[in-house]
Amino acid sequence: MPRYKVIVECSGPHRNAALTYRINAANQFAAEFRACQLAGDHYPEYRDIKPVRTDVLKNDDDAV
Repeated sequence: MPRYKVIVECSGPHRNAALTYRINAANQFAAEFRACQLAGDHYPEYRDIKPVRTDVLKNDDDAV
């Protein structure tokens, strides 16, 4: 299963954030969906959560 780096943009009434998740998933869409789920679970103050960039990680990219 490939590993993806997903950058998620989160917006709320008081602040905005860009969060990065590294996720094992079957495809890009599954990785983006899971990253948005995790962001929503951990940061309920953000109402608008959307993926803005998704990259497939190679073996050496995983350490960074």
